[in-house]
Amino acid sequence: MTGQTQGKAVIARERISFWGGFDPQTGRIVDPYSSLRGRDISDCVLILLSSKGSSGTSGMLSLATRAGHAPAAMIQVEMDPVTVMGCLVNNIPLLQASGFDPFEQIQDGDLVRIDGENGTITLTPGQA
Repeated sequence: MTGQTQGKAVIARERISFWGGFDPQTGRIVDPYSSLRGRDISDCVLILLSSKGSSGTSGMLSLATRAGHAPAAMIQVEMDPVTVMGCLVNNIPLLQASGFDPFEQIQDGDLVRIDGENGTITLTPGQA
């Protein structure tokens, strides 16, 4: 990843289904079983275990990008190929949490700055 981005942290200690569990026109999670149900993930840094479901993830991320409701970036604990492809095609920075536990070190609402040039993540607690 090159460049820089930032956004408020939205934490999902679960797998998220973008196909059927996410509304790309509003940026809201609509899965009734998700801990994020009703949350808007537009322009956030979405921190999640991984995505779940089908190859529809890439398409939903494309629709969200066109509608202006995609996440600013994503940090995943477990990488999955459909999310990698969706982020790559839509220029959404995607990082794998390697060597640290994002669920322990990042809190919901923290401001997360990602610098792809230097490979750094900077946190400002509760500043988003």
